[in-house]
Amino acid sequence: MLTDATTFSAAIITAALAKHFTGSRMRIVGEKPGDRLAFWAEGTSITLPNSKISIDISTGYHDWAHGCRELRCYWPNYLYDVGVGSLEPDVAAGWRFADYRRAVDTVLERALD
Repeated sequence: MLTDATTFSAAIITAALAKHFTGSRMRIVGEKPGDRLAFWAEGTSITLPNSKISIDISTGYHDWAHGCRELRCYWPNYLYDVGVGSLEPDVAAGWRFADYRRAVDTVLERALD
């Protein structure tokens, strides 16, 4: 699995589930995800009563580091109760601008090594 600083919510969930269900068969290559493994997401919009401004609110809590079996948890997190601890890369690799200019994917090459 390739991760970097642009790995957020849905990609974090995918990586956590992949790590949980594949165990030691999966290696993470790249950089740390761009967000924590515990976060609020999902939700709906509400209209504020006085200003009539519509805002988005998050109502689903995710904790893919420790698992989540509380009523505030988003249903997949509650259902699977997956806690992977960390999504730190097993192999640290980052983009290098010189390789980017030559159209070389530094991280993918590191993963294939």
